[in-house]
Amino acid sequence: MRLILFDIDNTLLKGTRAHQLAFVHALGSVFEIPFTLEDINVGNKPGTTDPEIMISALKRKGIPEKVIKEKLPLCFEKTAKVFPKLLRQENLVILPGVKSLLVALRTNGGLLGLVTGNLEPIAWTKMETVGLKSFFSFGAFGSDHAERSILVSLAIERAKNLCRGDGRSDDFFFKGIYLIGDTIRDILAGKRVGVKTIAVATGNVPKEELQEAGADLVVETLAETEKLLSWISQG
Repeated sequence: MRLILFDIDNTLLKGTRAHQLAFVHALGSVFEIPFTLEDINVGNKPGTTDPEIMISALKRKGIPEKVIKEKLPLCFEKTAKVFPKLLRQENLVILPGVKSLLVALRTNGGLLGLVTGNLEPIAWTKMETVGLKSFFSFGAFGSDHAERSILVSLAIERAKNLCRGDGRSDDFFFKGIYLIGDTIRDILAGKRVGVKTIAVATGNVPKEELQEAGADLVVETLAETEKLLSWISQG
């Protein structure tokens, strides 16, 4: 069995403004000071996790680190609560080739999981909204940890636990583990953990930069189904 882990934003789906607006609402509500989209987005590199985005925005407002740590769980809660309401004002878009690839991977016996900087409720809301939730039974999320490489390791451990729950012995191992994402942070996280990395140029990072970052395979879109399936099957 092969384990394939997917990022969400700009990998499976086109990014949504509702996500950032949920941060604006939640942080303003918890700390009772105004936040704007610029406050949220300034300085964030592609692949920044939700906790990193919130913490950076709060630090720029001069909020003490101790206070941030105390109130961050409430920020998570309020962000997750308001997000579905804001999402109704937008149309989430599945990126080219995504559904066909997921169907093919599952048909070939792959185990599919999520590794995303999204808070867990936001991630599952997105997947359910576009009809992709049934492809994924587990994942690791920004609400678990802010560091992507730790999320990759956590997702792998959760995948192993699922297999143990299906009656597989503890010496069960995957024939290959693959991480698919659209940012340099995704690639570096996968390399730190020692998994194979596939980069897709459907985000904000050019294909050349993804190649330079050391991705094992780079594609323009996930619509390159045959190329992806062939490469994964040989890995």
